[in-house]
Amino acid sequence: RMCLNAPKFGNDEDYVDRIVREWYEIAYEEYQKHPDNLGNPAMPEAFSVSGHNQVGIRTGALPSGRLGRTPLTDASVSAMPGTDKKGPTALVRSAAQAVDTVKWGSNHLNMKFHPSALRTVEGRIKLLALIKTYMDLGGSMVQFNCVSNETLKEAQLHPERYRNLVVRVAGFSAYFIHLDKTLQDEIIRRTELRWEGG
Repeated sequence: RMCLNAPKFGNDEDYVDRIVREWYEIAYEEYQKHPDNLGNPAMPEAFSVSGHNQVGIRTGALPSGRLGRTPLTDASVSAMPGTDKKGPTALVRSAAQAVDTVKWGSNHLNMKFHPSALRTVEGRIKLLALIKTYMDLGGSMVQFNCVSNETLKEAQLHPERYRNLVVRVAGFSAYFIHLDKTLQDEIIRRTELRWEGG
């Protein structure tokens, strides 16, 4: 319980965000000790694609409170599903601080919005402002799912009705009904963001 209640990345808390940045710096320094095939310094990529699922299955419990044998974080600067509790702006502020996008060849942030967040012009303007804020703060890549958990769960039960439902996984898009169930469940567990007050 103490691990689960500890401050988590994705909530714009400097202390936690600095720890994430520090570990990316440690990984970068270690990576530099191993040149590429031509002997040049290699540029690391902070990009999980769908490896977070397969690696997570082989990873034990972590001090963060994450249970063993469950997917790792779905993107290199995303928060663990359900731990980003202070809204989309706090999430992008944390994500923009995590990785030095000049040193690293790539990184990515996944965000899942409830469809109601984008139904109005005001909601769509907020999304554009959020993307601009992320990029202005040094963010690199952000990708979105705009689908409710109810729809995703319904698609699991009745895949024949949702043949055209496409979702962002982690660096790529795929038809939801063709994904492995563990990956489907991980996408469902991602925090369903809404605008504050909406």
